[in-house]
Amino acid sequence: MKLDKRMAAVTGAGSGLGTVAFSEDGTTFGAPVPDAASLPYTLSAGEGPHTVYVRVTDKVGNATVAPFASGT
Repeated sequence: MKLDKRMAAVTGAGSGLGTVAFSEDGTTFGAPVPDAASLPYTLSAGEGPHTVYVRVTDKVGNATVAPFASGT
């Protein structure tokens, strides 16, 4: 599954988007990666639907977590 990142970023006053991290449980996230227009993500093995959560952190450290995409 390739996620084309089209989301509103969490930003402090002029700080800009810093990093993005992905999770399938909303709790345990992979290593943060620098922001990019498109970020690859491979779903874990298993049948049924998967939900991908994204943790977006701006350059001053403000972070938010939200469900981003669902797929099988």
